[in-house]
Amino acid sequence: MPRKLYSYLIAFLLANLLLAQEISLTSEEQAFLDTNPIIVLGGDSSWEPMIIRNQDGVVTGFEREYLDELTRLTGLTFELKAGVWKDIVKEAESSIIDGLVYSSPEPQRLQYFDFSSPYNQFQVGFYSTVDHLSLSDTTELYGKVVGVQSSDQFMNNYLDAIPYIEKRNFDTRREMIEATLTGEIEYFFAALDINYYLWKNSIPGVKLVYLPDGP
Repeated sequence: MPRKLYSYLIAFLLANLLLAQEISLTSEEQAFLDTNPIIVLGGDSSWEPMIIRNQDGVVTGFEREYLDELTRLTGLTFELKAGVWKDIVKEAESSIIDGLVYSSPEPQRLQYFDFSSPYNQFQVGFYSTVDHLSLSDTTELYGKVVGVQSSDQFMNNYLDAIPYIEKRNFDTRREMIEATLTGEIEYFFAALDINYYLWKNSIPGVKLVYLPDGP
């Protein structure tokens, strides 16, 4: 089965699961399922609670639950690989793993993947240390150093559209947060699910300072 058709199949299955519709497959899609019982999808291990890699190495979280429901409906077995996001993306683009469990349909991704309709959306925001005042708009970021996670294409594209800021990339959320706390950068940009990460890892001293409109 061509890669594009395979990607469409997984997106199709997930969309039908979330809409609680009966799944109807073509003969080619069913043949693929019959000969490929294990599908490996990847995600960032720090994007909790969507993916939670426990101390014993077992991966849980909302995405694992979605995939378990697909297994129940189709008989497929999904392996969920958690790691550093930029490495996971490279593995998916190189077909080392079969795909990503989530991603924004940014132009840079479309040459590698097909996408379902959105089944989850996250609000995004700018964070800084607790001694910083809240911002009124992004013009207050002009001249500032703003951190963002490498290979988070939506976040990087968003920051690239803001003039007069210096963008700094970090491989992991922890590196980005530590750079903020030590003063290496003044702000970082992330989805609000990072609040769970801050809470779970008992990281004080960081707060949300600006919430843009929209997802």
